[in-house]
Amino acid sequence: MPCGKVIHPNNDPGDTWNPAGLYLRAINGPATAHHRLFRLSLHDEAGVELPAEVQIEPTHLTLHAQGGHAEFCLPDAESLRIRAEGVTP
Repeated sequence: MPCGKVIHPNNDPGDTWNPAGLYLRAINGPATAHHRLFRLSLHDEAGVELPAEVQIEPTHLTLHAQGGHAEFCLPDAESLRIRAEGVTP
């Protein structure tokens, strides 16, 4: 079975355990075996979460927020690279 990671948008309204947002998920085996690893979000210097726009390219995902942005890249199945400017991912 193929194994890997994919950045997947979660567009549901959320609940106590699964707030709406953008998640990095591990996909193992069948399509139903998706496991959330963590939620991607941007924060200001005080730790307040910022609303962000998502831009998806073939090689990376960028979150744009007031004051900055962060790029997320999965160069291989074991790595996540993050580059941020003006915000904290």
